[in-house]
Amino acid sequence: MICSRCKRRPAVYFRRVSGEKLCKECFIKSVEQTVFRTLRLYKLSRNEKFLLAVSGGKDSTALLTILPRIERKYSSEIIAVTIIEGHPESFRENALKYIKLLCKKMNIIHKVVTFKEHYGYTLSELWERALNRNIRLMPCTICGVLRRKMINEIAKEENATRIVTGHNLDDEAQTIIMNVLRGDDIRLLRLGAEALGLIKYEGFVPRIKPLRYVPEREVALYCYFKKLPLPENICPFVEYSMRKSIREYLYKLEKKNPSIKYNIVKCFDRLSMKMVSYLKKKSLSPCIKCGYPTSRKICRACEILEKLS
Repeated sequence: MICSRCKRRPAVYFRRVSGEKLCKECFIKSVEQTVFRTLRLYKLSRNEKFLLAVSGGKDSTALLTILPRIERKYSSEIIAVTIIEGHPESFRENALKYIKLLCKKMNIIHKVVTFKEHYGYTLSELWERALNRNIRLMPCTICGVLRRKMINEIAKEENATRIVTGHNLDDEAQTIIMNVLRGDDIRLLRLGAEALGLIKYEGFVPRIKPLRYVPEREVALYCYFKKLPLPENICPFVEYSMRKSIREYLYKLEKKNPSIKYNIVKCFDRLSMKMVSYLKKKSLSPCIKCGYPTSRKICRACEILEKLS
């Protein structure tokens, strides 16, 4: 089986969506080309300052190897930040050693910040408080809300012009479905408009998602071919997440319809483009406690911390 692109080397990967058979070299190139095409959507300027959220997982590690080329092209700067939430068994800390080595090799500044330093509690402590007080908050909700706020605050401290996250195609499709099931129409529409760079809110550093159209399995294979370490541990709280059930459901659907995740995200993007004028009317205001932009009087992060303090 010969590669569909170069017509010379043996193929090692079959892309079911397009029917392409790709050799190792052409596969790596195709993933990087998708990243560069996605970045063009954001109309990057020269002298940008990117804050890359690096968890140590495959997605952010892949970006850590690809982004330096963007940095050179746009005369920009990259700062990597790793947040230690405080999971049981030092889940995040296991990846720190390699992240530090990779950042040093690429001459990228790397910051490590913990929930304990920033909020006064680890994620495990907050989750334990929620259980003890019979407060209906899942660990993934606590983690997601507090991580997003923390990354935004660090980006503002560093004068970053863009926050870069490693969300891949699977992540985006799952998040869209999750917001539909929760009936959260405003967050759902805002997710798409922000992801496409169509709308910005004062107080939020704009986010970009270079892997948004790259499937999870292709990110994993990219890391394998580039000899980047794949994480051995999974989040110990994954069993509590709605995302796990949606991920498994989409995998089943994908077996019969290989393009289903692309279809979900692309259709959603088209809807988001049409709803930009509506979203601009839904302005955010500063949280009365911390000043973080929110559609409520008190932002979700302050609400969670208030309940659990």
